[in-house]
Amino acid sequence: MPDENLLKYIRNGLAQGRTEDILRPMLASAGWAQKDVDDAFVFVASGQMPAAPAAPARPTPIVQQQPNPSPAPSEAPVVAQPLAPSDTASLSPMRFLNGKLAGLVIFIVCLVGVGTALAYYYAQPSLSPDQVLNKTIVAMQNVKTYSFVINGTSTIQVPTSSLALVGSDAGNGALFLSGSATGSMDMSDLTKLKELFNLNISASTGTKPAFTGAIQYVALDNVYYVKIDSADLGGGTASSPNPFSSMMQFFIGSWFKIDVAELQKTFGASLGTSTLSGIQSSTQLSAAKIQQIKDIAAQYPIFAVDKTLPGETISGQDTYHYSLSLNKNNLATVLGKVSPIVSGQSLSDEQIASATAAFNDITVKDFEIWIGKKDFLVYKLAGDIAIAQDQGGPADDVQLSDVNSGYNKPVTIVAPEGAKDVVQILSGFMGGFSGSVAVPLKTSK
Repeated sequence: MPDENLLKYIRNGLAQGRTEDILRPMLASAGWAQKDVDDAFVFVASGQMPAAPAAPARPTPIVQQQPNPSPAPSEAPVVAQPLAPSDTASLSPMRFLNGKLAGLVIFIVCLVGVGTALAYYYAQPSLSPDQVLNKTIVAMQNVKTYSFVINGTSTIQVPTSSLALVGSDAGNGALFLSGSATGSMDMSDLTKLKELFNLNISASTGTKPAFTGAIQYVALDNVYYVKIDSADLGGGTASSPNPFSSMMQFFIGSWFKIDVAELQKTFGASLGTSTLSGIQSSTQLSAAKIQQIKDIAAQYPIFAVDKTLPGETISGQDTYHYSLSLNKNNLATVLGKVSPIVSGQSLSDEQIASATAAFNDITVKDFEIWIGKKDFLVYKLAGDIAIAQDQGGPADDVQLSDVNSGYNKPVTIVAPEGAKDVVQILSGFMGGFSGSVAVPLKTSK
């Protein structure tokens, strides 16, 4: 069995986190033979324990001999033995120096390793803004789910006659809107998007509120559910309330189900089959068509980087931060190429010209994007967009901020219970179209 002191030293060293590669040089410098060290490591690895706590046989220390010119023939010469590694008091200055030197070497190796890693990190070429945007396009195509918070304000010009309906006395026709929305998206199957959001919106003319409202919306497999939680259209008096507010009371507080396919099936002949078909096809794109649209968007980027801004932490992510400009030519190109994929019909030259003119009325005054440095996903968008009026009046102005989080984390989007079917409601009100039989409404007793 190997020397017990040697075994104890190895076991203690391993327990303290030292490796065999570290312990072997230290044992060699203390005078242990390689074979003894090899046997000891094998013994420790086997998990065996000493048979009995017998007193260990430690190596005989070196004895300095006095000169003896005539030793007795039968007297054996004294053999020098190495010191026991546990006897730290008997280490010579040279062995102590060797231990210090070994520690210094290890320190230098670690320092060089850390320095090399830092040098490698800082020597990596930094990504250009275009490279970051390209990586973002790829990363966003792999997004399955995410959550969002959108806040927006807008100033729009509307006819004063429309404002009069909600009791406004604004003479310049300016309506100030503000809104916020929170929700989630599930894009695991792009042919059957799942969406849910809660929207709060309010409007005023600068002198008094025009209307307020709160809406919930759910989309599942091309079927849509809408619930108006509250709505106050303003206007009217106690004796003569706003007629639109009275009509809205029928819809407030209930979920309504809108099935595009059922609408087309029941009312298509009278309401225009082509229009409903277009609506339905736009919500039922195949995977191949969706990929075509992605490829077009990647080939003709709508936004370009104007300048690099200081990075920020958004939703717990360190981000790249850029100011963007709108590429109107690419926007028109994308519209022309995507339209036949979605609707099956190409835009005419007149339609493309009209769209291009409309894009020219759009001015992006400030548009910024925040992209995660680790995953290249979009964590925030913010913009200030002005839309010119045809008559040269004050431009509509829209300010939006969108903060995203929870990428590819599970979301729960289910159909609300007790939703009223719009098809049944319309059938009950109108008696159906084209001789169709009205579907009776379920009434409570």
